[in-house]
Amino acid sequence: MTPGSLILYLCLIWLLFYGIIRARARPSILPNPLSLSPRRPRSLFSTDATRLTVNKLHLRVESTALNAYHDVFTARLTSRPYGRLRRILSAFYDSGTLSGAIGMFSCMVLLAWTVWQLGFTLLSSSSSSKTPGDVQAVAVHTKRGFDDASVPATDSYAGDRVQLELLVSAFTHTCVLKGHCVELSDSRPDSPPSPTSLSSSFPSSSLKPSTKPATPSAPLSLPFSDGVPLLSLGASLTVIFPTAFVSLPTSTLLSLPARARARIAAAGALHNLVLYLILFTIGRTGISGPAFRALGYEDVRSQGRVALAVDQDSPLAAHIPQGSLVTKLDDTLLGTGTPTSLLHDIWETYLSTNRIHNATSGCQRTFALTPLVLRTAQSDICCNPPFSPSSPSLACFISTNTGETRCLDPVPILVPTTAPRCAPDSGCSDAGDTCVQPREADVFLRITVSDGNDGNERVILWRGPRNEVYEQIRVGTLRPRWTFLPLSFPSTFILFFEYLQTLTLSLFFFNLLPLPRLDGTQFLEALLEFYAGKDAVNEEVALEEMEGGQFGGRWNSESRHQWEGKGKKWRERMCRSIKAAAAGLVGGCVLLAAGVAVKGIWT
Repeated sequence: MTPGSLILYLCLIWLLFYGIIRARARPSILPNPLSLSPRRPRSLFSTDATRLTVNKLHLRVESTALNAYHDVFTARLTSRPYGRLRRILSAFYDSGTLSGAIGMFSCMVLLAWTVWQLGFTLLSSSSSSKTPGDVQAVAVHTKRGFDDASVPATDSYAGDRVQLELLVSAFTHTCVLKGHCVELSDSRPDSPPSPTSLSSSFPSSSLKPSTKPATPSAPLSLPFSDGVPLLSLGASLTVIFPTAFVSLPTSTLLSLPARARARIAAAGALHNLVLYLILFTIGRTGISGPAFRALGYEDVRSQGRVALAVDQDSPLAAHIPQGSLVTKLDDTLLGTGTPTSLLHDIWETYLSTNRIHNATSGCQRTFALTPLVLRTAQSDICCNPPFSPSSPSLACFISTNTGETRCLDPVPILVPTTAPRCAPDSGCSDAGDTCVQPREADVFLRITVSDGNDGNERVILWRGPRNEVYEQIRVGTLRPRWTFLPLSFPSTFILFFEYLQTLTLSLFFFNLLPLPRLDGTQFLEALLEFYAGKDAVNEEVALEEMEGGQFGGRWNSESRHQWEGKGKKWRERMCRSIKAAAAGLVGGCVLLAAGVAVKGIWT
């Protein structure tokens, strides 16, 4: 989905919401009351237990239907027969306090490292970054389209990867498909923002505190173990970002010990961490393959890769239809017979990185031409820049024996699957032939495609950087056995699963940032208060009082203010310093990232 389509859909959705509000509004001859605030949420739907409201671009639904069930379960949990279950829940969420502290520290370290990396990238001059090693890396990156040189998997080229991509993208590339030349797009067919990434953000957003201080909230299962009554359960949608929340009374939360408040604040991040571990375990088990085969899909990774989607603005869309099988890139087989340790990722590795995987051996680097072809070839005008605009379909070929250059049509030489080959060290099979190869400045990629089950293959010759092929074609390894099954269902489900896994881990760190309106602020305050040794013993008293149906008891707001001690100022100073550091790091990341983006566009 393109950004323009996403904005259009969002506008239509929000216009629909406000259209419903306007249609439900009852006309009245009386003027509006003076006390009616223009910022007051407008109701879309309302019952005795559920209410759906809209305030600007914030959609919120709240329900009290589960309050009675929550109170019953809380009453049972705080009784003595359920003491073991209560202790298990407390121990589980106590582990969330430990993981939350580790996650907050790790998040601050990652932010500092990101600021350092962005600052170094921004301050490094463009001229100094173009070292001889980087230029050589770009030359090898360009040459790999026709040379297929064998490079060990442990080797790497000189130069920074980001600098390499910037240098390569600085040149103007065109694609040649039998005379068809257009400028390539920079977006992949599955590039976000997409409905897949947006829909996966809701299950990954654990029940978290709301932004209103009057009605704090926490994960649903946590009030059970700490005896906190439930006000409401709901979900919200801000523009396109969904969240879920549980509203809890402020007075009860303030009366809890610091250890319990830390559990509540860290529970949202703990849920994200547990969900990530579950998703990670499911992904490692590899159960998706048998599940899709049971649904009617076959695995074709032994034959190649299935073209799931091709960018409609790409000239490849007219030559590689959806569902066709890509079997080879140059001479590199995409099936299981490819001798490479990165078999599962060979498509991405071959097209988007500077590693070259050699699938076959022997005479494959150069092509043998007869003397007749060389005699009928044009001059080497296309080999001397600037290239002649009168011959865009010609390419410069160089002889591996004499170094002589000639302008030849690359299609008859590179496209036929039975084209004679020769190796530079052994020469041509025919003594009268000459071994030639495309010049380094001309980048070619041979894409072998099979459209059906008859085994007939055809070769598409691509002229230009191969990473743009990777950006414009989305491939997979599963193909439906029957035509009524959707082709992109497995890839969409896997993409949703990957987004869900990534967003879940990201939210684990993000929720622990000590920033306003995030769980990290309350967690940091409760954590500093707890480790100051304030109420390590008093929580046991509070738990005993909850068993008797008393909430708050001895440990209330008044006793909290009576016990301040000399460490209060130290805790407040430490809390303010950590919050300021987090805000500075986040702001620095945003500003430096914008600077790096502007620098990349400028250079």
